[in-house]
Amino acid sequence: MTFPRFRLMLILVVAAIQALVVAGVLVVQSRVAERAMTRQSTEHLVAAGQRVNLELVRRVAPFRQEAAGLAERIDRRAFGAALDERGSQTELTLLLLGALTKSPDVATASIAGPDGSVFQLRRGGPNGFLMVVRSRGAVAAFSMRGRRGGAIRLVRQAPVDLPDVRTRPWYLGAVARGDVVLSTEADGRLIAAHRIVVRGFPAVVWLQSRPSVMDDVVRKQAPTRGGLVAVLPVGPDGSGWIAGGVAADPPPAAAVADLRAALGPLDAGGARIAPARVSGRDAVAAVEPFRFGDLRGVVVAVAPRADLTDGVGAIVRSPWLALGVGLLAGLLTLPLIGRATRSVDTMHRRATVDALTGVASRDEILMRGERALRRARGAGTRLSAGVLDLDGFKQVNDALGHAAGDDVLRALAERLRAAVRTGDMVGRLGGDEFVVVLGPRHDGDPRAVFERLREACAGEPFAVGGAAHRVDCTVGYAHDDGAGSVEDLIARADAALIAAKASGKGTVNEAPGPHVGDPLGSP
Repeated sequence: MTFPRFRLMLILVVAAIQALVVAGVLVVQSRVAERAMTRQSTEHLVAAGQRVNLELVRRVAPFRQEAAGLAERIDRRAFGAALDERGSQTELTLLLLGALTKSPDVATASIAGPDGSVFQLRRGGPNGFLMVVRSRGAVAAFSMRGRRGGAIRLVRQAPVDLPDVRTRPWYLGAVARGDVVLSTEADGRLIAAHRIVVRGFPAVVWLQSRPSVMDDVVRKQAPTRGGLVAVLPVGPDGSGWIAGGVAADPPPAAAVADLRAALGPLDAGGARIAPARVSGRDAVAAVEPFRFGDLRGVVVAVAPRADLTDGVGAIVRSPWLALGVGLLAGLLTLPLIGRATRSVDTMHRRATVDALTGVASRDEILMRGERALRRARGAGTRLSAGVLDLDGFKQVNDALGHAAGDDVLRALAERLRAAVRTGDMVGRLGGDEFVVVLGPRHDGDPRAVFERLREACAGEPFAVGGAAHRVDCTVGYAHDDGAGSVEDLIARADAALIAAKASGKGTVNEAPGPHVGDPLGSP
């Protein structure tokens, strides 16, 4: 790998490390912020549930007290005659009307006898109130109009629905206990029932709230834009109903089903934080139990998990940001990398380049030649190497000085570089000895190549010290024998050079061994 490529790789590594560091910091900060926001938001959920719990007690307590007070105020003797005597009906009507007018939460005030007879006053009708009477299986409805002297005039209305309540759990509970029993209807109405005794038989006085009483409690308490606050009273059968909703609107059926599935039994466990789902989205629920008399259940404040950490982590979800920051940091550190690697660059040049001539050093030739040798053997070809030595170089040094000799060596290196092809390697072994390693794809006879190199050396005189000096050279070369290393190959070429100098300078001599045309590994 060349040093510029090494420097580019170093810059890319630094940029990648910077990108990973930035992304890691962003992820850690996001997780810390997400946990902090989740914890803070969960505290808000718990606070919302506690506020609703207190509001429930505030709204249910007077409702319960009114039911008990109404039972005490009703004349036990009046109820038995109320179905037949108009005066008794008026007295009873005024008592029930007082319960309706005293609390806007009360929708109906009723008395039911053991025989199924019912006397009920409800909101509605032309004048705001409607009397409904069940007697001997028949149901009659009357609107009420006031007269002078306190009398009430009844105007018959169309029949209305008045179901038999004697099988309702709250009715049976009130008859059995003789105290106020709190319960809820499936539509969200609150029931407060109390037993009275009429002619030795039990009867039940009960108040029924408007359907929106529970909704009023939780309205505007939704903790987040997509959250909800729900009140889930537990009925005698373990079931309950839901009040409130997303942004104070009735929640969709899917949200109710998901919430029930996540919470399990409503009366299981105390205050807790539980995972839940709202319309198919992951959510967090703060569950706060409540109990007031017979009324029990849970208050649930729910928020989608995404709402709790809205905005947190959005920056991490953009990988291009982290990558861009990392690359920018890498570019900003480019001058620092250049300055820091300047000494490394110098050391790299000293290790790979001959300082005098600019060709490859001995170690660089051996390293690069070894790689070329492996490639050639893998391809089934032979590598050739030649060693060149100047003839008469000592005379130049002695006559003109070492500076002139250095000029000759630099000029010779330029000629050799110009004479070889791409893929061939030129290096200096030391002194006036150079080495040329021919690439495995050279054309023709290697001897012709080395003859051309010798002619490049001896053809033109060298201009030194203002005068022309002709210097010849001798070449010894060898071919890869398939067994040794590049250093062995160069040593055989050097031996051929020594033999050539002994027999006559200015020649090209081939070392004994395999020829280029022979199969690799043949003797």
